[in-house]
Formats: sequence, structure tokens, C-alpha cells
Amino acid sequence: MLFENAHVVVWEQVGRPKDAFMHKHIRDILNFGIEAGGGIGVLNPDGSKGGGSSLTQSIYNKRPNGITYTKAGLGPHAEVMTDPNNPGRSIFVEIKGTEPKDCREWSTACP
Repeated sequence: MLFENAHVVVWEQVGRPKDAFMHKHIRDILNFGIEAGGGIGVLNPDGSKGGGSSLTQSIYNKRPNGITYTKAGLGPHAEVMTDPNNPGRSIFVEIKGTEPKDCREWSTACP
């Protein structure tokens, strides 16, 4: 985490975790693509490779210096790097107070 206050959580992500895990985005998010890297693959809830929703792909098909905004509740899905030697880098800004009703099912960070 880079910064947190009562309104936002700002964090940097380089690549993706080694082991993909199913998750859901619990807040509205601004995503700033810094380095595109080799790309991100999306896994469907059943673990199969797929495109995910068009909204999911709007986040991961970004170019450097691209900005996306997504509403809370995106998912469930998992992400995998398509080229581990070229991980990519993004800055995420999560907007507090935008959590969906089922937030506690997905995260301990929910109010």
C-alpha cells in the first residue's frame, strides 16, 4: 500500500500473484496503467481460461498511461500474467464508501 486515508486506498501492483486466486473488486477503482507488460489473462469463476466480462477486460487490456474506472463488484475472477518475464505495473486507487452489499463475503477490508 502506498497511501490510505478516510476516502481512498492507493496501491501499486507489479505483475500478479504467483498463484491465481478468485476474487472480487470490493470498491470503485481508478486504475492507472504505468507499464503494460506482457498482458493479463482472466480466469472465469470455474477456473477456465476466458475473456471474463467485457468490464473485466476493460481493466486488463490497457496501454501504458491508460486510465480505467470500474464500479465495485467486478468479479469474481482470477488474473494470471501471460508473460512472467514482463509483468507490467499499475497504480490502483480504491474509493472507500463504494463497497457492494456482499462485500464481507469477499474481503476482511469491508466495513
